[in-house]
Amino acid sequence: MNILKKITSIALTVTTIIGISPVNPDNITRVRAEENKLSFTVAVYSRAMVSEENGLSEFFKQLGDKLDCNITWICPVDYDDYVKQTFTSGDMPDVMLLDNDYLEYYAYNGRLWDMKEAWDNSKTKNSGKLSDYAIKYIEYNGNAYTSDNESMYGFSLQRGQGIVTYIKASELRKAGYDPEVIKNANLTFDEYYEILKNIKKSNPAGYNPLDTIVSPPGFFYAYGNLHTQYLPEFYQDAKGGFYRNLDGEFVDGFTEQAMVDALNRISTAADEGVLDRTAEYSNTMNARNLFIGNASKVFSYFSGAWGNTLRSRLDERGADSELIAIKPVNNGKYIVPLTPAWAIIDKKDGRQQQIFDKFIDTMLDGRDIQMLWTYGVKGVHWDTKAETVTTGSTTHSYKEGEFHMLPRLDNPKIMNSRNFIEDTRSLREFDDDVLDGQLTNPMDKYKYAKEVKEELSMFLENSEFETRAPYTPEMDGNIVYINTMREEMVREVAMGYCTVEQAMEEYKNKVGKKVETVLEGLNKYKFTPKGEESSIEKIIENNNLSYSVNKNSAGIQMLTGVGTACKADTLKAAFGKNVVLKSSEGIQLADDAIVGTGCVVELTHDGNVIDTVNVVVKGDTDGTGTINVLDMEVIQKSILGIADKLDGAYREAASLSGGDDITVLDMEAIQKDILGIEKIN
Repeated sequence: MNILKKITSIALTVTTIIGISPVNPDNITRVRAEENKLSFTVAVYSRAMVSEENGLSEFFKQLGDKLDCNITWICPVDYDDYVKQTFTSGDMPDVMLLDNDYLEYYAYNGRLWDMKEAWDNSKTKNSGKLSDYAIKYIEYNGNAYTSDNESMYGFSLQRGQGIVTYIKASELRKAGYDPEVIKNANLTFDEYYEILKNIKKSNPAGYNPLDTIVSPPGFFYAYGNLHTQYLPEFYQDAKGGFYRNLDGEFVDGFTEQAMVDALNRISTAADEGVLDRTAEYSNTMNARNLFIGNASKVFSYFSGAWGNTLRSRLDERGADSELIAIKPVNNGKYIVPLTPAWAIIDKKDGRQQQIFDKFIDTMLDGRDIQMLWTYGVKGVHWDTKAETVTTGSTTHSYKEGEFHMLPRLDNPKIMNSRNFIEDTRSLREFDDDVLDGQLTNPMDKYKYAKEVKEELSMFLENSEFETRAPYTPEMDGNIVYINTMREEMVREVAMGYCTVEQAMEEYKNKVGKKVETVLEGLNKYKFTPKGEESSIEKIIENNNLSYSVNKNSAGIQMLTGVGTACKADTLKAAFGKNVVLKSSEGIQLADDAIVGTGCVVELTHDGNVIDTVNVVVKGDTDGTGTINVLDMEVIQKSILGIADKLDGAYREAASLSGGDDITVLDMEAIQKDILGIEKIN
């Protein structure tokens, strides 16, 4: 089924005119592209930027105008489904926004363009405006399955928003602690837990649903990859999902001893009234409201902008807004999440570098293009003119030249805050002269800018980049059940419904087979650089390719399953960048050359050929890659002894009737193919 029949989408083409229409299964409505402009298609999930009702089309138009490109945009509502089916169908856009697990999987399968060389030579990287941290994050986030920094398949514009633990300073003082000492301390878990118990003792109400110490948004985050993020001190180094261990094998972290220890800590804290059992079915909003309403005293939540929001909300209630963000316990690390990356599909049409230069290498220009990605369109989402702006019951007056956001078009009671990039997480600051430097330090706009900057600095110094398992097809139909069971088991332990040992046993009994299936898939693919694979047969196995490698009677490897009129770039895309295709004479094939019987596929590593197979195109006995009467003639001459007997790949190509010898029946099979009676391939 055409994916566009399944998904409600918006397709937009940006030229000097903009056209907006739902995606039609038979055609996408497009405005005629201007001649001599680079044209390409971009797919992005619908909630990544401002909404259609809030000026999305104006953003698309301005971006296309400033880049001087014709861009067709596809914004599916069910983006996850769109990604899977698009890669399966082969009808792909030129650029896609991909989560890192998809980035890893499709990069490994040779579907994405390696932008490492383009990045190394880019204006962005060589601008001198990116910090070492920003460059490291961009390269790590876009490096996908490789670990040697030799490849890069995606480009990120902002770092992930990590979580830190906040303690109310007033509660620390009440319990006899100096907040500044706690802020700068490298606490052990035991010391941290002692602080929690002493805060509890200093609140006479003791354990009470309306007056607890730690009230998280649930005990385990079942969706995404950061399962343990809302109770980092209790989970510590436990992994809530699948991950690659030091031996390079993917394992289920949920069944490891570190998770058992973590669940025991959670169970004890819940039993002792330190951890709020009413959080059984909580969410981030409920947990945040409990903290703001002073019903809880400790809260693990987003660093950066949300640190300012928490303090501001406490202010509004007349509560003490002094918060202390502590360092990770046991000298551990907070986690910096990976962010979706812009990937260029490797269509092998020679336009990838152009698309990178126009689309990718301008996103963080520190000027007009970055303004569009960060704040949207002037006069639509933000402005600098003198005016009075009202949102709901709040009114602000601005002077001429003063940067400010505007009310949303779809809900004027709410102020716009961002487009795609959140300014405080952007990987590049704006140039000093943009709007007289008003945007150079975006955190300065916060009431609690000093505290937020200090917390963010602490977070970045005490954090590490997220690692996650890539997507594999084996996860479909399994991972949702596995994650739901993980959440249920943690909840049952926290609520005292069962012991940790009983929970682990139930987990294995209910989803053990599904876990095995997922691990089988992960360890089948391995996700190591293709150059480290020892054979072409292994690449076929790891990537579920529809080819086969078999040895003939002489022990020569034959590659079958190659169809007629197959071009060299198709095989390269399937087998990866470390294969070389050559003709039967040993001449390297051009990307658009037809691969015929007798051609050779070589797998290389470190410049050395480590495996070789000979191509067999069934019915193509003369090596042209096509089937016609000349192939019948080759067989006829071989049978009559007019020419040399067919051998090697050519004999395999001629063997069509199932017999041991090449006969007129094989000629007949070719004749049927030519007449369209029965196709060979």
